[in-house]
Amino acid sequence: MTDATISLTIDGQEITCPEGCTIYEAATAAGIHIPTFCHHEKLVPVGACRMCLVEIEGARGLVTSCSTPAVDGIVVKVHTSPAAIKARKANIEFLLTNHPLDCPVCDKGGECPLQDQALQDGPGQSRYIEEKRHKNKRYPLGELIVLDQERCVLCWRCVRFLDEWADDHELDLFGRGANTRLDTFPGRSLNSKWQGNTIDICPVGALTSREFRFEARVWELTNTPSVCGLCSVGCNITLGVKNNELRRITPRENAHVNDTWICDKGRFAHGYVGDPDRLKTPLIRRDGELQPATWDEAFDLIAQRIGGIVENSGPEAVGGLGSTRITNEANYLFQRLMRSVIGSNNVDHLDRMPSRATPVRSLPELEHNDAIVLLGLDPSTEAPMVELWLKKAVLRHGAKVIVVNPRQIERGVAGTRIHRERGERQVGDVETAPPRPHVDSHLQRHVLGETEIPFILVVVNRQILDVGVRLTNGEVTLTAANAVVHDRFPLGHVVA
Repeated sequence: MTDATISLTIDGQEITCPEGCTIYEAATAAGIHIPTFCHHEKLVPVGACRMCLVEIEGARGLVTSCSTPAVDGIVVKVHTSPAAIKARKANIEFLLTNHPLDCPVCDKGGECPLQDQALQDGPGQSRYIEEKRHKNKRYPLGELIVLDQERCVLCWRCVRFLDEWADDHELDLFGRGANTRLDTFPGRSLNSKWQGNTIDICPVGALTSREFRFEARVWELTNTPSVCGLCSVGCNITLGVKNNELRRITPRENAHVNDTWICDKGRFAHGYVGDPDRLKTPLIRRDGELQPATWDEAFDLIAQRIGGIVENSGPEAVGGLGSTRITNEANYLFQRLMRSVIGSNNVDHLDRMPSRATPVRSLPELEHNDAIVLLGLDPSTEAPMVELWLKKAVLRHGAKVIVVNPRQIERGVAGTRIHRERGERQVGDVETAPPRPHVDSHLQRHVLGETEIPFILVVVNRQILDVGVRLTNGEVTLTAANAVVHDRFPLGHVVA
């Protein structure tokens, strides 16, 4: 979208919207309700469900508002068009002819767009008395998700998310006509680490969590906003609690961090919270064995030990390491304890940022870079949300990603391999005339492409000291690479 704006009329209301937006987006921004199943604001519109049909004066037939661009001066009828209202009611009725009446037991009940739209936009009564069509029910797609093919309305949301964001084409629609069904490919299961997001965006109860299935009704949950602590990204989440037990975790939108998604680890790996084997009291070693103790006993012992060190060696003998897994407030109190109580300024934290490195203000910034170099990072396991934004940068904007790592990472974003052969001529500890780094044809074709981005590896003492990329608009040198890769990457080979 651009900064230019256009004006159009929807149901007699004049609306101004950015140039390039769709009719659906313009209407939604103005508070005008248009029902839809396939549309999702984070996915490319396809107009598959035909629920958002509207009438445009002067146009032939009805159009899908989710995929039709808004044009300056057009007049759109949503709730003032008898033809559009009739078409939307007919679509709801067609969907409900074969949709099972599972609402009393469906996990989507209470937060189901089909329920809401059937009530608000549907005919209110079904004329269908024949037996409904039957497909697979309680059909496990993998270890985490169960599919009910009878409930699926063929909106393509799950398929599109895995294609457009996760780059995991593991779901698709098979068959034709009335026999069309959602499924994995023959002989394969759903393995994407982002598959849990398909549960959230499914507009019906076709995809449900095996972890949360039949655990609670959504209106029984007490929802608490929180932040995931399983990696350094800090995705915003919502904790669903019933009877003081954590039942489910869902994403909480934050456009600067995780948008509306979370990885499957952050969603499903919460069994430890209520595990009966978790430690509930501190343990103090007595007579060579760890034994339960009270918190007062534990704090007294800690104070005694630290006090002894300060008395014998001075406060500078004590150092403290903060943590990236706790809140800023907790880290602030920790440094106050170190400086004001113990009297030591030896406060640091792990994963110190390299010298002269500039932190990324928000993860979506990764999406708009021409070239991204990953140094010693496997985002798929260490920071999955970073990987998701990198994939979007590659898939949506054609970004070039180069991975520098001594090991084969779980899933290279660009799927490339870079290595340099060992040199033979050395003078002292500095290698002279090193062999030219070898770039295989896959890298040249899919990563460097036509931009011809060479990378610079400066090798001293058989260690990579600096990495740089030359873009078409000038040279960008990663000066922070000195601190990042020093003592970490041997000369050997660099694998992406």
